[in-house]
Amino acid sequence: SFNYSIVEGCQKLKRVVIGSGLTTITTYLFQDLQALEEVVIGENVKTIESYAFDGCTSLTSITIPNSVTAFDEYAFGGCVNLKNITWSSSLTAIGANAFKGCTSLTSVKLPDSVKTIYQYAFSGCSLLDTIVLNEGLTKICYNAFEGTAITELVIPDSVTSITNSGNSFNYSIVEGCQKLKRVVI
Repeated sequence: SFNYSIVEGCQKLKRVVIGSGLTTITTYLFQDLQALEEVVIGENVKTIESYAFDGCTSLTSITIPNSVTAFDEYAFGGCVNLKNITWSSSLTAIGANAFKGCTSLTSVKLPDSVKTIYQYAFSGCSLLDTIVLNEGLTKICYNAFEGTAITELVIPDSVTSITNSGNSFNYSIVEGCQKLKRVVI
C-alpha cells in the first residue's frame, strides 16, 4: 500500500503510473491533485479506497483494470471533467458517492460483474443521461442516481433490493431526476 502523504500537495503532478507491485490505492492518495490528467493503474491493483482520486478535476478518463473488484466511497468524486470510464470486468460494487459530482460524465454501461450500487454513487452527475444497468445487479441503494439527466431507467430482473441501507426513512433512487420519463421494472 501507498501512504497518501507521499504525493500530498504535488499540484503539478500530471501523470501517474502505478506498477504491478501495488495491490491497493489507499485512501486520499491522489485527492485534490487538480493537474492530474492521466492515471495508469497496474494490473495487480484490487481495491481503490475512499477518496483516492476525489477532486482530481483534470482527469478526463480512467481505465479500471480487471484486477479491481471494488472501489470505495468518493473514489472518483468531484472529478468534474471525467467523461470516460473503462470498467473492470471483475468489479462487484460501486461505492457510496463513488462518482458523485462527476458533471461531465454522460453515459455509463456497467459491467456484468456489478452486484451492488451504493447510495449516491452517481449523484450530481448532471449530464449523465444514459445508464445501462447489468443483468446480475442485485441491489441499488438510495439516491444512487440523484440529480442525473437520465430519461429512462431499466431495472434488470436480477435486482432484488432497492434499499435505504437500513435507515428508517425512505429515499428514491432517482431523486431530482427531472428528465426521467420512463422506468421499466
